[in-house]
Amino acid sequence: FSFQDGQKHYTGVLTLEKVTLEMKKDWQNNDREAHKAENVFYIIDGQQRLTTSIILIKVLLDNLELEKNLEDTDGIKWFDDSTKLDTIKTRYIGDKNQHGTNYYFFGYTFDNPSFEFLKTEIFGDKTLATSSYEGKQTLYTQNLLRAKEFFEEKVSKLESIEYKKSIFKKLTKQFKFNVYEVDKETDVFMAFETMNNRGKPLSKLELLKNRLIYLSVKLENPDLRVAINDCWKSIYWYLGKDKDNLLDEDDFLRDHWIMYYGYKEDKDAPTFDKYLVNKRFSIKRITHKNSQFGLITPDEIEKYILSLKECVKHWYYLHNIEQSVYSNEVKILLDKFKRLRYGVFKPLIMTVFTKKERLS
Repeated sequence: FSFQDGQKHYTGVLTLEKVTLEMKKDWQNNDREAHKAENVFYIIDGQQRLTTSIILIKVLLDNLELEKNLEDTDGIKWFDDSTKLDTIKTRYIGDKNQHGTNYYFFGYTFDNPSFEFLKTEIFGDKTLATSSYEGKQTLYTQNLLRAKEFFEEKVSKLESIEYKKSIFKKLTKQFKFNVYEVDKETDVFMAFETMNNRGKPLSKLELLKNRLIYLSVKLENPDLRVAINDCWKSIYWYLGKDKDNLLDEDDFLRDHWIMYYGYKEDKDAPTFDKYLVNKRFSIKRITHKNSQFGLITPDEIEKYILSLKECVKHWYYLHNIEQSVYSNEVKILLDKFKRLRYGVFKPLIMTVFTKKERLS
């Protein structure tokens, strides 16, 4: 925030897709009436920048709320004499509907593991604590929490209220986005992949999820899309279950790839992520009968994501043996492997436990 007051700061492109009435039908029972808004958009590109900005806005407002309470004043005035802190909260974070239910201008769809976490832990909506929110954390909710804690620490060290208000004003008035709304003819999933293959990309796990959902849409199989989201919920949860020892998603995806498709030592072979996205789950497999693997089918995708969902639990146990459901004898043996850092044995051990669970 080193730029001057009144100076615009270019923050990049926001690529949006307007939510249609048909799309709203899929989540209108879970979105706390957000579907009733006239203009609702999916964020195709720019989500991380918006998420970071919203978290910082909330931290600044919470801190200034504390300042207001300490001074026992009638609200902090901002850009003009009539604008006060409570008004600003309803302008940038959210408000209550006619039934007294909280709603928010920014959030996730209900099938995202961060759906309730953002509202409960970041926005501080305690009305959810006794409803659908279970308090589960994932690899991505940990990132949200770390961002909030980071900003809280930095803002708490700022002594001047005027400087805090200056940061807020720059954040809300001087950031400049180029907003691009994709049209109906644009393939949203491919636009997502293209944009995130430039600059700093999303994780391999996220890009694989996007590709699988894209294929499920092309196969006109909505149940498959639900299954994919459910699978990724499990993956996120296990990878972030131990907040002091977050597990690496690329390591898991690589080990599962070795287990599921087999490893062949070939210097010209593609890396695991290129194999999954560019070959096994290639877009060409929708229409090309003569491709290496033939036409893609819902059954093939379903079996793959089922294996991912089954294996992530055991992969978690390999890193957290004491929490596993294995016998004491097995735990002792695993501990010996773990002290040797497992070497190349993790995919093999994961295979054994997964198959054993299926047979039991």
